[in-house]
Amino acid sequence: MLAVASVLVCLAVNVHVLWGTDWPAFPYDEVTLLQMARMIAGEAVPDMIRGAGYYPGWAVVIAPIWWFTDDPSVAYRASLWVGVVVSLVTIWPLARVVTRFGLHASAAVVVASFVMTLPARAIQADYSMSERLVTLFAVVSVLAAYRLAERPTVVRHGVFALLLGLLLFSHVRMTVVLAAAAVWLLIRAVRHVWPSLVGLAMVVLAYLLADAAGNALSEALLRRSVTRGDDLVERISNSRWQLFMRVAMGQSWYQSLASYGLVAIGLVVVLLLVWRELRRWDFGATTFVLGATIVVAFISLAQWADVFWLYTAPWVRLDAWVYGRYIDPIATVVVAIGVAALLRGVSRSVLAWGVGLNVLVAVVGAGYLTREVPTWGWVTPAHIPGILPWWRLLPTEPWSREVGIVPTLVNENRIWIIAPLCVLLVLLAAIALRRRPAIVAGGLVALAVVGTLLSAPRSAFFHEVEAQSRDMRPMVTPLVELGADEPIGYVRLCGLPGGQEAAGQNYFGYALSPSPVQQIVEPSDISSDQTVVLACSRWIDGEYRGARRLEGQSIYGTFVWIMPGALQDRLESEGRLLPEFETAPPASS
Repeated sequence: MLAVASVLVCLAVNVHVLWGTDWPAFPYDEVTLLQMARMIAGEAVPDMIRGAGYYPGWAVVIAPIWWFTDDPSVAYRASLWVGVVVSLVTIWPLARVVTRFGLHASAAVVVASFVMTLPARAIQADYSMSERLVTLFAVVSVLAAYRLAERPTVVRHGVFALLLGLLLFSHVRMTVVLAAAAVWLLIRAVRHVWPSLVGLAMVVLAYLLADAAGNALSEALLRRSVTRGDDLVERISNSRWQLFMRVAMGQSWYQSLASYGLVAIGLVVVLLLVWRELRRWDFGATTFVLGATIVVAFISLAQWADVFWLYTAPWVRLDAWVYGRYIDPIATVVVAIGVAALLRGVSRSVLAWGVGLNVLVAVVGAGYLTREVPTWGWVTPAHIPGILPWWRLLPTEPWSREVGIVPTLVNENRIWIIAPLCVLLVLLAAIALRRRPAIVAGGLVALAVVGTLLSAPRSAFFHEVEAQSRDMRPMVTPLVELGADEPIGYVRLCGLPGGQEAAGQNYFGYALSPSPVQQIVEPSDISSDQTVVLACSRWIDGEYRGARRLEGQSIYGTFVWIMPGALQDRLESEGRLLPEFETAPPASS
């Protein structure tokens, strides 16, 4: 009964998170994949998508939505519901992994449901990104690794390789997991020669196929292959070890809070099992789990241990210091192992090490990181969903980064004290009650629900207030009516700062679809029957041809211009056009 209830609770919490969300908040992570899904479905996509590119696993999953609607808002909402289904499906393979640690099936389902109800997973229901699909394939790949280790047949190696290929097809950063799997299989070949070598060859083949397919779809949409972080080695070599240590501390602090400290117990258990495997020279699936965790964590650290993100970026970010989204998919497994060990009755020494790691992270965070981290900095909920239960403790006013405020229970830096104390209290209570596993399991599910319910308003605020795309539809909706069936012009080059130009192109391309859009790069691109054009605050080429700017708001430095004709005359008579600018003939395009 508790197992069924925990799944239903997970469903209800995910639905609560997404309820009311109807427009993408991210111009790249969401819009690019939504437009790629539209392209895969055979629909026309404006040639105005910008970005580094994404592997298309999520786009393939949601592509059928576009066969039933061409409304971008409806399609976005539908994709969120598909994401909820993916999250619920993840419970089953995660529970199967948990049964390998001594729990029966129903208890394992409760553990898996708890992990998927935590804010670190559930808040992603508010966004149409690859994260939930990546989490599913990460968990299923781990399950396949355990089945492979239990009976190393060629077929099971093939299934393992196939799932790793699907994992990579979902996101390019999972390349490192395939590398870890290759090393693991190579080591296992010492005792299981032919199955492991055949499996290694299949993993290489899966990589080549996923890479080729992902790049082919990216080039079809973006006219470029997927960016793989080719500058990663250079950035690592140029980075200082102190930055790596600071970011490692920050991301460890995040993972502690995001799991109520249970990730530390899971990590201790994993390390002990790997040591046991090393002593037997029989590298089981837990070795793969540890390897995958290490390489994914390293990629996350390498991305954010950068002077630009931490110190010199034009906008100051808290989430760059405590980033969690990259590690969360593989941490799903480690957290589940920690809960399973707690409920199964792990030794006191393991529990002591788990508590000790959490205390260490809390002390380092409060005593050292607070001297460096701008606690008042920018927060993107999807990047650090695991700490959102405590978002109300974050300061609202900035202070000089040269002034390190020592946290107390009541001052501006109080989150560094209160949040870890909450985690330690939960962890100690769970340990004290571990001989009553049903109470512990039910209590953890309840705490996951409370945490996500406390987090959801912050994500909703981001969608409704902080994400500029929210204000786009009042500007775009009348354009379709004004432009009728004629192509809406879009001036591509406005020289906007900070990536606004690319973000604006992605948002407008998505918002205007399926209306035809024509890019304007040269003055000759302006067609004689063009009526409505999206352009810069000053559009010299258009002004020279008699274009007038429509009164109203702008988004991403983009304004609505009306070309001469009946529509311009009507809007002029209604007083909706701004006065003409005094404009000299254009000297160049």
